[in-house]
Amino acid sequence: MPENKSKLIFVGGGRLAGMLYAMFRGKYDFVGYVDDVYPHAYIEEKYGLKNLGTSRDLSKLISLYQWAVVAITDTAARKKYREKLLHAGFMLFTLISKTAIVADNAAIAPGCIIRHNAIIGPLVRLGENTVISDNTYVGHDSTIGQNVYIAPGVNINGSVSIGDNTFVGTGAVILPEIKIGHDCVIGAAACVNKDVPEGGKVVGVPARPLKPTIKKPTRKKGDNSLFQSKKH
Repeated sequence: MPENKSKLIFVGGGRLAGMLYAMFRGKYDFVGYVDDVYPHAYIEEKYGLKNLGTSRDLSKLISLYQWAVVAITDTAARKKYREKLLHAGFMLFTLISKTAIVADNAAIAPGCIIRHNAIIGPLVRLGENTVISDNTYVGHDSTIGQNVYIAPGVNINGSVSIGDNTFVGTGAVILPEIKIGHDCVIGAAACVNKDVPEGGKVVGVPARPLKPTIKKPTRKKGDNSLFQSKKH
């Protein structure tokens, strides 16, 4: 971990970057951001942070800076840009709010973001590039994978396992010893009382698999076939 005031860059210049900048700018020196979507992103408009280009420029920026933070909510994008940063030679920087409580025997991998009033219990393991948002509780002996995004107010009970690239929505509750696979989505305010398989999407109390939306057939202009009886 570099010393205070080390120079950092953001990957992604949206609202998460703005919030992190406001939270940590007194401690670290954020020099700019790269963004593949917006040439003048939120963090530049609201806070004046400099645009350093796109992810294609990372191979040039590594000669100037060493540390980066992935400031993106989408877990697939977190995975994508983590890989791009590591390929370019960057090191992932960990941000931990001074209001967070982290057990001294918890293992926090590089690139994690632990926000205000989060509690990380004993023997918890957080994988690289994972976000634990404000007022979230992660119970003892739980394991959370890489590129995971845990939204605000989530309660993760003891001995829970959450796979890589999973998103857990605001206010969700995950009961003890539950296993959630890779690439899952847990809906806001869901109560997860059963294991969730890889790629699963669950919502509700208790949490149930999200049913796919069935699109109604559409009728082209001048087409009356939907209203015609079948010929026998």
